[in-house]
Amino acid sequence: MQIDRPFPTPTKLSISRLLAAHCARARAGSIAVSPSRFGLASLAASLLLVATTGCAPTPESRLEEVRELQATNKMDESIPILIELIESGNRDGEILYRYGRALSLTGKPERSIWALDAAREDPEWFLRASQQLAVDAQMGGNYDFALEVFKRIHEETPEEIDDDPFALLLEARVLLDTQTHFEEALELVDSIIERFPEEETAIRMKAVALLGLKRPDEAYELLRSSGVGPEAEKKGEQTVGEKIAGDRPEEDLANAEEAADEDGEEADLYLEIEEDSREAYWCTVRASFKREAGETDEATKIVDECLERFPNATDLMTEAIKLYSEVGRFDRILEILERAYKESPETREIRDAYVQFLGRVGRDKDVEAILRKAIDDAEKAGRGTTPDTAALWVDLAGFLMSHDRVGEALVAFDKVNQIVGDNASPDLLLREAEALIRAREFDEALKMADKTPVEVHQQMLRGRIAFERGDHAQALELLGKAALLWPDNAPIRYYRARAAEGVGDLDLAVEEYRHAVRSDPTLSAPRERLAKLHLAEGNFREAASILTFQSPRKPSDPSTAMRILMVEVETMRGTEPDLEIPADATHSNEKVRRDTILALSRGLSYQAGPRAAAGVLAEVEKESIPAIRGAFLRERVELMLGLGDLDGAVSAARAGVKARPDDFDAQLALGRALLRQGKDLDEADRILGALAGKRPNEVDVLTAQGDLAAKRGDEAAADGFYERALVQAPESRAALLPILDHLTKAGKADEAMKRLTTFIERDSPYDGRAVLELARRMPADEAQKEARVKLARRAIRFGAGKEGIEFLASLDPAAASEYEIIEETQPATDGAEQVGAEGGAKAEKPEKAEAAAPQRENPPKGRESKQG
Repeated sequence: MQIDRPFPTPTKLSISRLLAAHCARARAGSIAVSPSRFGLASLAASLLLVATTGCAPTPESRLEEVRELQATNKMDESIPILIELIESGNRDGEILYRYGRALSLTGKPERSIWALDAAREDPEWFLRASQQLAVDAQMGGNYDFALEVFKRIHEETPEEIDDDPFALLLEARVLLDTQTHFEEALELVDSIIERFPEEETAIRMKAVALLGLKRPDEAYELLRSSGVGPEAEKKGEQTVGEKIAGDRPEEDLANAEEAADEDGEEADLYLEIEEDSREAYWCTVRASFKREAGETDEATKIVDECLERFPNATDLMTEAIKLYSEVGRFDRILEILERAYKESPETREIRDAYVQFLGRVGRDKDVEAILRKAIDDAEKAGRGTTPDTAALWVDLAGFLMSHDRVGEALVAFDKVNQIVGDNASPDLLLREAEALIRAREFDEALKMADKTPVEVHQQMLRGRIAFERGDHAQALELLGKAALLWPDNAPIRYYRARAAEGVGDLDLAVEEYRHAVRSDPTLSAPRERLAKLHLAEGNFREAASILTFQSPRKPSDPSTAMRILMVEVETMRGTEPDLEIPADATHSNEKVRRDTILALSRGLSYQAGPRAAAGVLAEVEKESIPAIRGAFLRERVELMLGLGDLDGAVSAARAGVKARPDDFDAQLALGRALLRQGKDLDEADRILGALAGKRPNEVDVLTAQGDLAAKRGDEAAADGFYERALVQAPESRAALLPILDHLTKAGKADEAMKRLTTFIERDSPYDGRAVLELARRMPADEAQKEARVKLARRAIRFGAGKEGIEFLASLDPAAASEYEIIEETQPATDGAEQVGAEGGAKAEKPEKAEAAAPQRENPPKGRESKQG
């Protein structure tokens, strides 16, 4: 199957080379940690005990209490007692070790380092504290520090570590994780195998080391000859190396000091596996090794041969999907999944994989049909009230939610509730509450918040509801309480950042977005939002760091929206952008195409100005396949209109329509150009009306129709078009501002101010022009001066440029003096540059670009006027 791509034929031209050529011509002429239920409450209880006891407990009795708590894994309750002991001046090695270890095991390893390091000064606790430091460093991806810890262990306690297989295995794990110490790792695991031949994990690690050294056949033969079988099932994504390495010695060390006494049951499990499953497992291992060694053809041959015999072996399918994804054979992936589903439609893993892939390629109707068929089959088989069927209804509800069919999703949740009754899990209550919130049934959602037994969920939901109701101050407070209970919950941090935007605290928003990204790098929303914020202030380097950040513990693929933002970032940096961006559930090919070209245009305009951007787009347009030339033309015409070249824009658009009469984008470009030119409004009306019939929800069409109605004096009709545009794109300033003018003209200035405030607080907080408009519309009295100055500063931060500085100067000259206006003059052209690719007019001499930059260390390059 051929997957349709937004840019079917990658352009042969280099964007950066084209930009350089135009500039030369110009010169020439988203681990969430479970929330603690103790913390401050336990500390208060401890202090109360000390205050009310006639005789204060001794340090030894308190330490014994800590030992008992930690022996039953009550780490949270032990921490306040340990703090009490340490603050009293006690620096005993055991106390410091137990405090550091408790912090590590409750999700705060960064706070444990000083205590564990201090505990190492006590010889009795040196080894255990060092091991915990190594565990934390390994799990946090700080491999160099972990190796330093092991070096000191070998120097100070060589005999003890040589007799500790789990510590040695952890060291081997660290060496493997560095991806650069495979030889040392191989030498170490060989010594472990020699001294501890029963350690199966060492054999797995040796296989990983051999893989790292590009010796896949040896790795395969080692495992097969050693009888190492498949692991017990594990949750989450793993690399082949992790799967083969098996047990994680650092978890043994972190969770049980007596881990050496544990016996694995894996070998017994393996003996009970059917012969076919065992053989499919070895197929998977061998193919994985070949793929990781870069021997793609061999891996493909193994996978294809094995799938003929085992078409529904899930691990083998997973490996096949990885392999064919790497080589872009999505048609083959679909074949594999279709056959597996046909063989085993009742197997949840197979059905889920099939559904996910169909969703990825845009076959939403098939996804829904499969989910509904699974439910129907279960009901016909008399399993309609089982937990498995309830899970199917939840899957269907999730699908419907992702496609904004919230009402239908709530019906699906009703079906779930009929099955589970009062036994609904907290997670189910949370998901249903999300559906109710999106349906704006806030009172029902609050009932869910009251019903859930999880306190942090209560605060999360109440804060989210306050945010959706527009009470950002209350949302900030409630979500702050939730964050205290669950500090590393990314959604809490994300909505707290949104609430901070609502109250105008953009710096707090940045801090909260960053916390969300650190907490869950796989969650794309905070990364997208933060990147947009940095781009709006012209800080593309910060945007790039956010978009390209990869957690060593939780790597993730960028979302389609993030890839589009990277196009803007890369173009602003002057590097070659990747225009091959896949569609997803929220971005059709058409939307990807449009948004990518907009991002390219913004980046080019920032880098070299709109005139050079138009020239580059013209050349890319000529080299593109006909199907997508109109998309480039549409944006090029907008740039020409912004430059004031109205006749040239009309001429270029007419040439595009003549070449491709049925092209939607070319027609829209012509309609908008005619409207701006103002010479033939009837023709513009006919074009826009025809386009509206094809795509009634196209924002640019609706906005243009509103502009046309306004030109003809029909403000009511204009506002109708603008309101429809805002439903589709709430962040559209072009649709909002005319409505505000009409409201003000009609004596409804208060309503206009309310709408503009909501727009800035919720829909477009980084729109400097909108913020400046709000400041201008506020009463010009002394009581409002401070608020207006604050808004003016924010407007300048987000691209209001010279206008923003001049407005600030009218309020507070001293404040305005902190900024300087940077005059940037583009060199005149030699008059030969053609902006239009198909009969467009010659470019006029470039105008001066004015920008504002604060006078501070390392100021931006003075491009603010090109943002917003």
